[in-house]
Amino acid sequence: MDLLRYYSIGAHPSNSLPLKGVHRAPFHALLYKDSKGRILASTRASQHPLFINGAPHFGLVELNSADHLSIDSQSIDWMQIFDIKPEECVELEVKAQDHISEQSGMRFQLVLIYLAVLIMFILLFIYI
Repeated sequence: MDLLRYYSIGAHPSNSLPLKGVHRAPFHALLYKDSKGRILASTRASQHPLFINGAPHFGLVELNSADHLSIDSQSIDWMQIFDIKPEECVELEVKAQDHISEQSGMRFQLVLIYLAVLIMFILLFIYI
């Protein structure tokens, strides 16, 4: 069974990953691994962003294998923190893409079923 794991990041010494620096909040961010193996990063202070691949993000963000996480200029190796190998991330991303394509196939089948029912009703009204 996969345990849920949380890591608090910030300037306060009680954080799991304490950071040094002037521009960091006492409780800046939170890293979380859910039961499906996804890694989520979230800001805890509204005025202090996370930087993912150089772009600032506020709120909750799902991290992918190619994502580089940093707070200001300090890089955070989130894959090492959760002891994740790049192959595991790629495998999760492939599963997610397969699930999306499966869902789109089911939507197409549902549209065809609705269309068949509609045609049956039209034919029923024509023959009555």
